[in-house]
Amino acid sequence: MTKLKPCPFCGDIKSLHFYNEYNQQADGYYCDDDPSEYSGVIICDATLGGCGTTSGFGETEETAETKWNTRADSNNSEEHF
Repeated sequence: MTKLKPCPFCGDIKSLHFYNEYNQQADGYYCDDDPSEYSGVIICDATLGGCGTTSGFGETEETAETKWNTRADSNNSEEHF
């Protein structure tokens, strides 16, 4: 996992982690599946004190991290209105 930027909404860093369908369903029913086959998101986990924001799905943990760490250019924000 690369170094993640703090949450852009709440500023939290300790509640950030990669979450995918395999994590959710690794309760015995899907244990034989390859976890790398599941897409996932970086989440600012509300159950850990975060705000619940997610990165948007990525095909791999690395693409989810890239999405999380990408921020809008604040210098160009007025061009979109």
